[in-house]
Amino acid sequence: MKPNTIVTKLQETEETKPDYALAISLMHEKLLLKNYSKNTTKTYIHMFKQFLRYTYPMPLYKVSTAHITHYHKELITKQNISASYQNQSINAIKFYIEKVLNLPKVQYDFCRPRKAKKLPKVLSLNEVDSLLKCTYNIKLFL
Repeated sequence: MKPNTIVTKLQETEETKPDYALAISLMHEKLLLKNYSKNTTKTYIHMFKQFLRYTYPMPLYKVSTAHITHYHKELITKQNISASYQNQSINAIKFYIEKVLNLPKVQYDFCRPRKAKKLPKVLSLNEVDSLLKCTYNIKLFL
């Protein structure tokens, strides 16, 4: 099976492109200095790399909030990502902007997805009845 040459090229270039590599390195260093957990660090770096793959070969100083919004719109429409995944991606990019670049929060406004409201799974009346009938506690029958 032949590997996808575009994806392979992007993965190689993303790490070697100077401003991308520097951005990843600075972000990783800041996450360590702020004592973020290993899982959060791993997730933020992964999400930020995904975003860098999307923006390639554009220099980071040219990336705007419109690019970030468009990136998330494509994730939702084309990849059908979950609200949780979208929030993690937004948090990773915001971390880079706010903590690594030290830009003020007022320069951008990202739309957060609404969390899906799911009903809890409950037992039916028949299931509860069968559970109660199979117990052999004497106190139950008194």
